[in-house]
Amino acid sequence: MDGLVLTQSLMDAFVAGRTDLSDSTRQTYSGRLRLLYDNLPPDKTLRPGTVSAVAQALLARGYTPKTLNVLISAADGLVSWLNRKDLLTGRRLEEQEELQPELSRSEYLRLLSAARHSGREREYLLIKTIVLTGARLPALLALSFKDVQCGALPGSGTPLPSPLQQELAAYALQRRLTDGPLFCSSLGEPVTRAALSQAIKGLAHEARVPEEKCNPRCLRKLYLQTQAAFRQSVFSLVAEASARQLESEQRLVGWAP
Repeated sequence: MDGLVLTQSLMDAFVAGRTDLSDSTRQTYSGRLRLLYDNLPPDKTLRPGTVSAVAQALLARGYTPKTLNVLISAADGLVSWLNRKDLLTGRRLEEQEELQPELSRSEYLRLLSAARHSGREREYLLIKTIVLTGARLPALLALSFKDVQCGALPGSGTPLPSPLQQELAAYALQRRLTDGPLFCSSLGEPVTRAALSQAIKGLAHEARVPEEKCNPRCLRKLYLQTQAAFRQSVFSLVAEASARQLESEQRLVGWAP
């Protein structure tokens, strides 16, 4: 069979048609397919083995196996949707568990302080949004003034804490970013994942925080750890209250030994 010419309209139609997937997953698939498209040969044609070759090339450039396995899944979903199973990749890259450094609360606050003192309001809000909401990159890149007005992240519907919502709204109005994504370049263009990560890493020296901790993954890990600590505190309070109630009831109506 002939190869399959990949086009933006074809990718858009596939992603839009996958109503069985969540909004965030469709956004991720869209981004991975675009990454595949940008790294195809000039004829933009998929042939048996093409996706594997692209994945290996991107792996050599530093992309993680996890990222590339999502790319392969998206590509396999697309060719299956078109009934071109002869183009299925099937095989995934082996993923190794990565040891992710942990960002402390004090380091997070130093990052915020460094961003604020250097006048980098965009980076300040990026960092704060991730740590307070656990936002993933697709949601951050898609966040708009309308979402801020609604008080929730796009896709997941995660609420924006009121102080953060007010800061984001003020930023959008001051920069006249009431249409399109809130976090964009100085030219008003959507910021890329790489540029977003690099912008956060650029605060490392001034904040006295190791560069390997200055990335969206470490920020989100801090959010998850904070939420887990909150849940544990609530569980402990409930357990203590239950124990006190049981002791009180035992004194009132318990059968004396």
